Amino acid sequence: MQHKGVLLAIVFSLAIFLGYGDDATNYLNRGIIEGQKGDYESAYADFSTAISLKPDYVQAYNERGLAMGAMAANNKGPDDPITQKAVDAAIADYSGAIELDAKYAPAYYNRGVALLVKGDRQNAKSDFITVTKLKADYMLLAQAYLHLGELQQVEGDKAGADYYFSGAYFFRANSEVVKQETNGALADFNKAIELRPDFTTAFYDRGRLKQTMGDFNGALGDYDTTIKLDPSWSAPFMNRGNVKLLLNDADGALADFDKAIALNPKDAKAFMNRGRAYAILGDTARAKADFSAAIEINPEIQELIKVNGYSVDGLPLQQ
Repeated sequence: MQHKGVLLAIVFSLAIFLGYGDDATNYLNRGIIEGQKGDYESAYADFSTAISLKPDYVQAYNERGLAMGAMAANNKGPDDPITQKAVDAAIADYSGAIELDAKYAPAYYNRGVALLVKGDRQNAKSDFITVTKLKADYMLLAQAYLHLGELQQVEGDKAGADYYFSGAYFFRANSEVVKQETNGALADFNKAIELRPDFTTAFYDRGRLKQTMGDFNGALGDYDTTIKLDPSWSAPFMNRGNVKLLLNDADGALADFDKAIALNPKDAKAFMNRGRAYAILGDTARAKADFSAAIEINPEIQELIKVNGYSVDGLPLQQ
């Protein structure tokens, strides 16, 4: 089974803010532009200047490592001595970034890729695992999981490979959700679940996607599965209740909101949504009590209650 399609190459940063910040930032930004244009030597020089001006510049170390890695890729091959020396220099820069900020996920990922070039699969695997434990953007996580899947595949561990490949599809799907690429996201969630049938969060996120796409019955099915896999999680009860309201099943929604509140009694939105269900059922007193409880937990939710068409007294607002 091939999973290469999950991977998108890590390149120089996309966020450019020329003309802002100190001189070190301006050199960094110019280097990023040069790197994107393929002028890696100039990029390397600018990142080096940024570091000389600001020795603790974590991103500059990471970007300089990328520039060196890109120059290494232009050499004769991974076994060429010049290439190996460049890769070592890139690894040193990624390690420098990590020494300055032990939670900087891009440096761990890039160092892992460089270590793979050197044939050091074990330490590369350690770096990719670290990425999965840190706060990182969805595509970086997708790529780390993809590499881990490939490493498990090399080791003959099919179950481990499927686990990581599933994560790669899952995080790419979430990246596509952010970009509103709904069809691609749905296909990737499907693939993640196919590879890992007990992937609770994938069922939940696919349910949310189906809900936004108007596939309410499909969303209900995914929330049902999520709840079977983890009955202690309040969020799928909340979302299932909201879908039931959309399907005019206020009684069913009420039961789900009851469960969500029992699991998370500090969830203001759960009280608000149960209040909506009571209001639809004509129980104004209980609707008012729930709206009041929601406001007590989070006063800002009062405006959201109005947006949903109700007064804090549990009565529909006049149209």
